[in-house]
Amino acid sequence: MYLKRSNMNWFFLLLKQLGKGLVVPLMLLFLSVPSLVGAETRQHGSHVHGIAEMNVVLDGENLIIEMISPAVNITGFEHAPKDEEQEHAIREAAELLKHGEKLFLLDKKAECQLHEAVVKSELLEELEGHGEHEGHKDDHHHDEHAEGAHDDEGHMSHSEFEVTYHFECEKPKDITMLEVELFSKFSGFEKIDVQLLTPKGQTAVGLTPQKHRISF
Repeated sequence: MYLKRSNMNWFFLLLKQLGKGLVVPLMLLFLSVPSLVGAETRQHGSHVHGIAEMNVVLDGENLIIEMISPAVNITGFEHAPKDEEQEHAIREAAELLKHGEKLFLLDKKAECQLHEAVVKSELLEELEGHGEHEGHKDDHHHDEHAEGAHDDEGHMSHSEFEVTYHFECEKPKDITMLEVELFSKFSGFEKIDVQLLTPKGQTAVGLTPQKHRISF
C-alpha cells in the first residue's frame, strides 16, 4: 500500500509530465500503483514493530489516506488469535480503525466528511476462517483445523493492517493541517512515516506521539 520515496518521486515526476492535460485524476492513478509497491516494500523487510507507513493524497475535493502497520502496533500481537479475548481485541481494533473521522482531524472550515474506510488484515481473515470451521464436529476435521491453525500462526508472524480512508471535502483549499490521533488510540505506535502529496508538491513527514500534526 505504501509508496517508498523513490517510487513517490517517480510518481510525482509522471504527474508533472502529464501536466494540465491529466485525464485520470491523481487519486485514481495513485491508487492503481500501491499493490505492486506494497509487495516490493514487504519483500525488502520494512516490517518494523512500532513503526507504520502512510500516504496522504489531496486531489481536488478528495483526500485519501492509506496506512500499513504491523498488527502488533494495533492489537498488541500478530499471531492468530488464541482465545476469545484476542478475537475481541481484533474486532475492537478493526471497528475503531473504521472511524477515520476520530483518527484524522482536519480543519472544520474545510467541511470534510469520511466517505469510505476499508480495513484489511490477515488477522481479520483468520477470524472469518475460524467462524467457518466452528461447526466441525468430526475428529478428523478437528485435527486438520488444529494443524491449519498452527500453520497459520507461523505464517502470520508478521501480519499487518492495511487501511484506506476516503474523505470528501467541500472546501479543500481550507485544509491547513491534519492531526493524526493513532498514537492516542493505539499504544503500539512509536513513529509513522508519511508521504504527503498535494497540488503544492510532495513532502515527507515523520510523526511521533509528541508531534502528530501534518501541515499542508
